[in-house]
Amino acid sequence: MTNMKQMLESVPEQYHITGAEMEAFSLFYNAKLLNKKASCLLTVVDSYYYNEKATASQRQSSLDKMITLGLESAILI
Repeated sequence: MTNMKQMLESVPEQYHITGAEMEAFSLFYNAKLLNKKASCLLTVVDSYYYNEKATASQRQSSLDKMITLGLESAILI
């Protein structure tokens, strides 16, 4: 597939795809191989599905809560 739109159109509609993520797979796979625990906290900032993208200002101001939640959660473990 040469572009994202073409790839998305190839996914059957019955799956109702609303998001995609790639990086956490390697995190969880490596944790499994090393018999370790792993977790991941995701925030959507761009969407190929809805043709929306967060501005630099929106990213800067809206990700603070997610980062704080992630750090506070890590402390509790």
